[in-house]
Amino acid sequence: MLSDSEIISKFQAYLKQTELLSMKVTGISEGELIEIDMPYIHRWTETYKNRLLAKFYKLDEWFASNNLDATFFTFTTRQQDFLCKADQYTFLKKNFQKVRDNMRKIKGKFSYIWVAEPHKSGYAHIHMLAFTAFTDEEKETVKRLWCDKYNAGVREALDIQDVKACDDFGEHIKTRSKKLQSPKNYILKYLKKTFNEEDTDLSYFLFSATAWYMGRRIKEDDENNKHNVVRGWYPGKETKHDLKEKKYSMFRFYGSSRDLSSVMKLDESESDFLTLKITLNAGTGEDEEPTEIYRNMNFEEADYKKYICKDIDIGEYAYSDFDNMSISGFDDVDLLKGPG
Repeated sequence: MLSDSEIISKFQAYLKQTELLSMKVTGISEGELIEIDMPYIHRWTETYKNRLLAKFYKLDEWFASNNLDATFFTFTTRQQDFLCKADQYTFLKKNFQKVRDNMRKIKGKFSYIWVAEPHKSGYAHIHMLAFTAFTDEEKETVKRLWCDKYNAGVREALDIQDVKACDDFGEHIKTRSKKLQSPKNYILKYLKKTFNEEDTDLSYFLFSATAWYMGRRIKEDDENNKHNVVRGWYPGKETKHDLKEKKYSMFRFYGSSRDLSSVMKLDESESDFLTLKITLNAGTGEDEEPTEIYRNMNFEEADYKKYICKDIDIGEYAYSDFDNMSISGFDDVDLLKGPG
């Protein structure tokens, strides 16, 4: 298993390598074959961050029109018995999903948004803003699920507070309640350091590096010790050495209920642009062959010859169908043949 410093080193190399990458999108618009040059986009690029900010502005607009009371949860796990940070992130994610599903059974459908944040130790916890009020009995049920049934954490570390919709934001110690004006600011308070790779706080950089590493579609680096490397193990499973090696799944920094995902969906421009293929240029030399990373299987190469090729600037098609697809996770594809 890679150490924290090794994962950080590989993540730094990834950020540096992807600065050189570019993509060419070939598609059809208004009967013409068009090639669009685009930068490589992943979760730590400015393009992605700007789109994310635009999504959260839409969340604020929704909140302003609904003016709902809410409940604030902080889910923290124990920090022992983990082989590495990625195992703790997996443990946190799986148990949060279980509790969230049970919360739906308690309350029925409700709107919510959550965000992950690291401790100074590098271990992660999850903040959840549920746009519905929970009774004291319902809060106690959530505590029993997290701390007793799933044995994920201790009661002292599970914070639950009422959130009141109002014109300002401030903490009220006596009532253990908060007032909320902007969900966007609430989310960005936790996300801004995560997405700042220049931040000097090592815990945030390690958090980003580990999340990136978990999403890579590669084999475990320790080829000489496969039986002792268990990437999916977490407390409550069998013993560490009884499990077969498995890959981690992608660790997301935030998420929301389906209705809020629709609320935050960015408007698409009215364009008839149809993506045919996408190639990647690694930027290492003029003679390099670009790598094809996407092809529309409904079109054959011969079909391209029916159109006249034209180069254009990315700006005109900034919100094409490819733009949405690129944001969905190309950083998790093994375009650079692994982080090593």
